[in-house]
Amino acid sequence: MKQSLWFLAVSVFRKLRPALLGGLTLSASLQGFAGTVSAGAQTALQFGSIAFGQTAVLPLTITNVGVTGNVTIGTSVNGPSYKVLKTNANTCLAGITAGQSCVLPVEFTPATLGIHDDILTLTPSHGAAPSTVKLRGIATGVGDEENVPLQFGTIPYGTKTILPVTITNVGHSYTVLKTSINGPSYKVVSDPESTCFSGVSAPYSCILQIEFDPAAVGEHDDILTLIPDKGPRSTISLHGAAGPAVTYSNPVKGDIYVFDGNELVEIFDEYGVYKGQFTHDDFTDHRLGNIAVDATGVYTKANGPACQIDRFDGKGNYIGQIGLCPAADFGQLGYGYLYLLSGAVSTDSRGNVWATNPVLGVQEFNASGTFLNVICTTFNASEEISNCPVVGIENVPEYITIDSNDNVYLLGESSVTKYDNTGKYLSGFFLRAGSGNGEFNDIPRGFAVDSGGDLYILDYDGNRIQVLDADGNYQRQIKFGVINGQLLRSSFGFTLDDRDNIYVTDAINGKVDIFTGQGVYLCQFKPPVPPGDTSFFLAAIAIAK
Repeated sequence: MKQSLWFLAVSVFRKLRPALLGGLTLSASLQGFAGTVSAGAQTALQFGSIAFGQTAVLPLTITNVGVTGNVTIGTSVNGPSYKVLKTNANTCLAGITAGQSCVLPVEFTPATLGIHDDILTLTPSHGAAPSTVKLRGIATGVGDEENVPLQFGTIPYGTKTILPVTITNVGHSYTVLKTSINGPSYKVVSDPESTCFSGVSAPYSCILQIEFDPAAVGEHDDILTLIPDKGPRSTISLHGAAGPAVTYSNPVKGDIYVFDGNELVEIFDEYGVYKGQFTHDDFTDHRLGNIAVDATGVYTKANGPACQIDRFDGKGNYIGQIGLCPAADFGQLGYGYLYLLSGAVSTDSRGNVWATNPVLGVQEFNASGTFLNVICTTFNASEEISNCPVVGIENVPEYITIDSNDNVYLLGESSVTKYDNTGKYLSGFFLRAGSGNGEFNDIPRGFAVDSGGDLYILDYDGNRIQVLDADGNYQRQIKFGVINGQLLRSSFGFTLDDRDNIYVTDAINGKVDIFTGQGVYLCQFKPPVPPGDTSFFLAAIAIAK
């Protein structure tokens, strides 16, 4: 029985015995064909390098060797950059009989920059076996190798978001890049994270930051054009939508207070509407400080030379101080001593004020500033105060939060501990080092507990909030960056409202982003930047209880 086999015929074909190799023979013409291919092997159609945006066509010659009848040829390509043309140049459409040849014109139109190695599959009729041909080509230029639309999603009208796009130089010498955008809703942002403005050499990449600031409610489909000084232009599609401006329809019950880096406290109402600001002469660098608010007033604590807690009423009028700076006669001060680097403050349902102390642990005062209690959590505490052993596992506290039952939670560099309001140790665990889920590479920068007892820890190094259960088991994370179209670039503080929504300060962009406890974006608000202020830097945040 005659065999029906496909093989690739070149000059060596005449050395083979035709009686054993009946079938269709493929041969690439000399145009664009490189290399020696033996019978039965795959040939490669080499297109070489062409500029992205251009097209090249090469012929592929097909020969019928010994298959009886008129044989037609089906074709398919596994990638988007090549196709077989069905033009007059394609002489295989009508089929070929034994001994005849025809030409398949193969077009290379690169879908993206870079190397394109695809496969052309040839499927003859009459039961002959399929065969494949390698297709090889390179698209040179400067642009986005992925060539996919930059999708910004839907954001509220009146807000902005930024996404990065990676630009690669393929096959060109050092290139300076210019850009243009055809619509008003997008622009290329000139900031340190946009690295393309100084140029890029092959085969390296750079980053462009694209801002979406919708000019109106609705869809916004625009085009970013990349204009290198060498090579062809390329384009990137930009897709985004603006929904109606968001009004937070289910607000918290009290005002919202936020520290900024200009030694100010900014006040907002429950809808995020700006109400004003206040300051005090004793404020000293509150960037890494803390703030707490309850019915008795507003309490602020700097992580700097000012070792006291400042107290204000809800409108920002200064009332007085709580705590004392270090003094020589510690015994006369009792436990009302506040160490120089004490930095975090919180309030409980009774109106009492709690302040962390990295030397001792945590101290409790009433609203008038009278010392009430101390919980010793560090090994140094017994050196400062007699008969004050460590309660539970050691914790050098950086942050404090208090739940609805007045249980006190302390967060240190490496541990979390929980106490009741009398100082009784309830539980604790050590934090794990690393960058994975439930792990921390840096000192946490914020702390809160929700209504269900889960712990929210601001992992600044990981640019996220990690949620752990009461035993320290990882539950989920709210990852910062682009979340539902919102870019949150650097946070130094957050808090939870009475429905466990998360209010996160965005230090770089000077705004507060609000998310659900599951990380779904709700809305944002921001204060006006004080005139001439170069240190505008939102940090700690609290909501009136």
